[in-house]
Amino acid sequence: MARPVLTLRLRLTLLYGGLLAVVAATLLGAAAIVLDRALRALPQFPPGVRLDFSDGSSLTAAEFSQLVRDSARGELLRSAGLVFAVTVVVGVAAAYVLAGRALQPVSRVTTTARRTSSRSSPTPSTRCSPGWTPPSTASGGSSRTPATSCVRRSR
Repeated sequence: MARPVLTLRLRLTLLYGGLLAVVAATLLGAAAIVLDRALRALPQFPPGVRLDFSDGSSLTAAEFSQLVRDSARGELLRSAGLVFAVTVVVGVAAAYVLAGRALQPVSRVTTTARRTSSRSSPTPSTRCSPGWTPPSTASGGSSRTPATSCVRRSR
């Protein structure tokens, strides 16, 4: 089975999108670290304190701190995960447009070259510097000399 061919535009899009995803994931990791540090800096209950809630449940101070930390981390990951996904999708779409705009000059040059080559003669004419001649007139069209090279004139 043949491997699908990725165009230059798609390869640039994947590169730009991948770089954006790495940066966004790094920012998400940094936000999680900052959140953990902020939660650890909150005032703590003295050890051994038991907290009673209105629903009849009770937790130790350590269990309550762990519950708050896990809840905050979960909320951060849910909301930041959604923002991460949206950022990557929008970023890849923008990368596709950006890659297309960056490649427009290359596309124009290629189109012009193809148009010019289709109008020219099928055999290229050889232009030689003074003192040199095309091989067909100098050596009788020798097969050893490529058609586009020049040979020195005999004196």
